[in-house]
Amino acid sequence: VNVGIAVCYPDISSSGSKKIEIFKTTDGGVTWLAKGGSLLTNSKPNQIPRYIKDDLGDFFWFGSSDGEIIKTNDKGTTWTVTQTPYTTSHYELDSKSLGHFAIIDANTAYFTDFNTGKLYKTTDGFLTEQYVGDPGLGRQTYLERIPSTNILIAVSGSYNPGTSRGSKYSTDGGLTWVLISNIGRMFVKSKGI
Repeated sequence: VNVGIAVCYPDISSSGSKKIEIFKTTDGGVTWLAKGGSLLTNSKPNQIPRYIKDDLGDFFWFGSSDGEIIKTNDKGTTWTVTQTPYTTSHYELDSKSLGHFAIIDANTAYFTDFNTGKLYKTTDGFLTEQYVGDPGLGRQTYLERIPSTNILIAVSGSYNPGTSRGSKYSTDGGLTWVLISNIGRMFVKSKGI
């Protein structure tokens, strides 16, 4: 309960490359230790963390502005950086932009394409993707998975041209979708309650 992770935007000074910074506390925020080290130093320079993220148990993953997934599967002790098939994350000015995702285990997650809202799955930590289905909500579809189930919830608030308002759920891992409401929503979260 005293473990926390802070992901910080890079130093915006004019000296040197700007790098994402990660800190971890194990004492409720009294002390913070820098994490990531050379791994983040060796990743692409001048990128920023995107606010798409997901956490589940020991796992905490977030996207970068250059389409990398930066993740820990041990509560922030060690970190890995993986270049996804996407060139950016949560950014409408790129044709291949990673959307929101929901972690299943250490290498598996469902995720949406930011621009189309179509649903994909990775089983190898975002090295590759497999198309699953289309919730039909378009650009900037938010996604959540109810833990320990195949139930997915997708929502969109019609914030961009080409999106539909509404919320839908799937009980078969995203193959088929059922309408909940035509009212727009965003940032759905479930801890299985």
